[in-house]
Amino acid sequence: HLQGTETKDVEEEAVKVAIRIRPLANHNDPQVVGRAWKASREKNSIAEISTDKKTSRYHQSATNEAEYEFDKVFGEDSNTNEIYNELVGDIVESVAGGVNGTVFTYGQT
Repeated sequence: HLQGTETKDVEEEAVKVAIRIRPLANHNDPQVVGRAWKASREKNSIAEISTDKKTSRYHQSATNEAEYEFDKVFGEDSNTNEIYNELVGDIVESVAGGVNGTVFTYGQT
């Protein structure tokens, strides 16, 4: 501690990774063959939906599906307001208060 400097209790936060499985855009399009992933909000995971489990190059879960865990998973029934409130709102408030924050999105957001 340096003399004459003020210290504030700053809460450190780790990087959090969340994923959203969006609904299929056009169910009648012949190019859309179906869903490739299913979301489990209870387990905060997604699982690969595959007809040929032997050829999957991903980690196999107990149910023989490729499964990945995240800090937060949002399924097809999630909306943008819910995602903002659960993930982004606090970061935006911190930035408004002078604390650095980053929200990085990828894909159709």
